[in-house]
Amino acid sequence: RPPGHRALTNDPNSIQGAFMIRPLLVLRTIALAAYFGGGAAIALIVAPVAFKTLAPDRASAGAVVGGALHVFEYAAFGALGLALAASLTLRWLKQPSLLCDAAIATLLAGTLFLSAWVSPSLSAARPQGTGAGTEFDRLHKMYERVFGIELLVALAALSLSASARKRE
Repeated sequence: RPPGHRALTNDPNSIQGAFMIRPLLVLRTIALAAYFGGGAAIALIVAPVAFKTLAPDRASAGAVVGGALHVFEYAAFGALGLALAASLTLRWLKQPSLLCDAAIATLLAGTLFLSAWVSPSLSAARPQGTGAGTEFDRLHKMYERVFGIELLVALAALSLSASARKRE
């Protein structure tokens, strides 16, 4: 090591650790807020407005909401990736939050499940019919349930992250 050069330390009481903890806590909280806010906006604003405005053309409304969810899935992976990176770095700095880490991992798993399996299956089932009792209806209900659970988990993770304080 060159003279005067200090190695990066994971000691939270060092100057390096102290200056890294607060920005990481803020980054994790902002990333979780972006995920929760985006998902809630689609579920509580975009979907109802699309189906009301475009009624009785449910296919067009579904395309609008489906398109918004498709874009949201990419943003969700970005936000959750940032949240996980910040959380793991906080763990390295001896500022762990097992519940928050578990919630972020659950959100990533749920988002992967919806984007890699349910969404493509929904798209494939749409041309065969969208009425009650169809494969589309079954998958749509599954998507709604999983997404609703994800929003609750995101709210819990956001609350945990926002209430986190530096441990001495």
